[in-house]
Amino acid sequence: MEICVIIPAYNASQYIDQAINSVVMQTVPITEIIVVDDGSTDNTSEIVKTVAPNVILVKQSNSGPSAARNRGLDLAQGDVVAFLDADDLWLSLIHIFSELRDFLAPLFGRACNQLCIAFGAPLRNFPA
Repeated sequence: MEICVIIPAYNASQYIDQAINSVVMQTVPITEIIVVDDGSTDNTSEIVKTVAPNVILVKQSNSGPSAARNRGLDLAQGDVVAFLDADDLWLSLIHIFSELRDFLAPLFGRACNQLCIAFGAPLRNFPA
């Protein structure tokens, strides 16, 4: 199964590199990343070219995020398409669980150890 991620971007130079890196770091391989620069007046496109030369970069005049998503859909080759806004991040399940671990420990005790093992998160010895 080929997965394509479409990232509409408008003046996203402050975030675009982090958004792209969060996609690249996923445990499921992403076949194609398409960034649609929706008429940015900052250096969004230059950052995309520098940070991720394998990303498909498309520029268009400012038409709004819906038009940018649709333009990406026109180009997408994957069996599955996912959207990510340029100022958002995808976190891995392990990362999310690791963040929640300290919250869950007082509630679940030893069961939290088993969850850590099941999800591959770093193990800590929680009391029963």
